[in-house]
Amino acid sequence: MARVDMEAPLQFRRMGQPGKLPGRSSRTGVWAVGLAAAVLAAVVVQASPPAWGAEPPPPPSSSAAPPRSQAAASPAGAAGQPTARWPEQVTLAQALEVAEEHNLDLRSARIAAEDARVALEQAQAAQVARPDPVALLQAQAAADLARRQLDLARQQLRLRVAEDYFGVLRVENLIQVTQEGLTLAQRQLEVAREKFRAGVAAEVEVLRATGQVTDLRATLLQLEGNRTVALMRFRQTLGLPPDAPTRPAPQAVEPAPVEASLE
Repeated sequence: MARVDMEAPLQFRRMGQPGKLPGRSSRTGVWAVGLAAAVLAAVVVQASPPAWGAEPPPPPSSSAAPPRSQAAASPAGAAGQPTARWPEQVTLAQALEVAEEHNLDLRSARIAAEDARVALEQAQAAQVARPDPVALLQAQAAADLARRQLDLARQQLRLRVAEDYFGVLRVENLIQVTQEGLTLAQRQLEVAREKFRAGVAAEVEVLRATGQVTDLRATLLQLEGNRTVALMRFRQTLGLPPDAPTRPAPQAVEPAPVEASLE
């Protein structure tokens, strides 16, 4: 703050007025000047920049909670997006739906048909500024051909899905029948061995039963390999990865009634 000059009374004495202080109005003016100087000094001190090397005031805290909109926009579960889960068993209708969506050949035919349709629309729009009947006919023919190829690809896909679907079921039925035959052959082998030990059967019967068991085991291994190949082909037709667990749902086969006449 500015220091008020207290030597004013002495100045008045030196001016030829010894022992006489200035009037009330003069004293008031002096104190007003001193007060104004003090206020100006305080304003200058507050507005002056910090001294060299002094630490600046800390910034406002940023630990406040984010707005509700940002909290809502943040994805839940930062561990990652859930992976697609393929069904383990599908019926024929479900298999057709999966193939309609994921089969690569059908998707390519669908994209080609869409491109041909867009090209036809562009050719029709170009006829306004520059008529070209030949280009329009070519675009229309290409669109019709792409649409027919899409329909043909869809029909072929449905046929392939049905063939692969029942192909897997056929191999699984053969495996089941072979396993039942193997169980029966093993029992016959045990009976033949017991008869041979008892001396009521020749050794050739044991050898024959052993050969039958060996043949059925080899057939079972081959059928299991065929089932693996059939499942891979079925999943490929559907457009699924080879390691997908999808397989045809087992279906009970009911014999068709046969009408017989005694006449």
